Amino acid sequence: MPNAHTAFWMALLDYASDQDQRARLWNGYIGWKLPPRLRTETPRSGSLRYSVRPPPDGWPELTESERSELDTLAREHGGHPTWRNEPYMDFSRRNFGSGVDLSELTLVGADFRNVRFNAEVRLRGSRFFMQARFEEATFVAGACFREAYFEPHVTFNRARFFDPADFSSVEFKGGASFD
Repeated sequence: MPNAHTAFWMALLDYASDQDQRARLWNGYIGWKLPPRLRTETPRSGSLRYSVRPPPDGWPELTESERSELDTLAREHGGHPTWRNEPYMDFSRRNFGSGVDLSELTLVGADFRNVRFNAEVRLRGSRFFMQARFEEATFVAGACFREAYFEPHVTFNRARFFDPADFSSVEFKGGASFD
């Protein structure tokens, strides 16, 4: 069962009106709320699993108004996610009925196990840190991972792709499993 903060992450995905604003709010939120010990400019030797680097332009600086809006969003959807040893961003077992655009987002401890994407999913330029899992995910329509970056090992074991998936220019820093 997804953790208690899944509702917040889903609401944040739907909150912005366009992809640029979504990426700004999402990445700004990570820079604001992820514990400082986990945010780093460069990966620490031997700790790729537990460090999150900022986007190329740095963490977006949220305005006071944006922080207030995100506080309200958190109150309405189970509170601010807290860092624990569970998936920080747990989307497991979700059924995404419409297209999903995760392009340019920083995803931390993202769990997409047993997810069903019924429409196109876009992850162009997304950056994955800590555990990233797509085991038994179903991609009914196209999937674009172009230019995505996976810091840790990512697993796509038993994932099913019914339309083409674009993995061009993807960097698998810690390797990938496709079984």
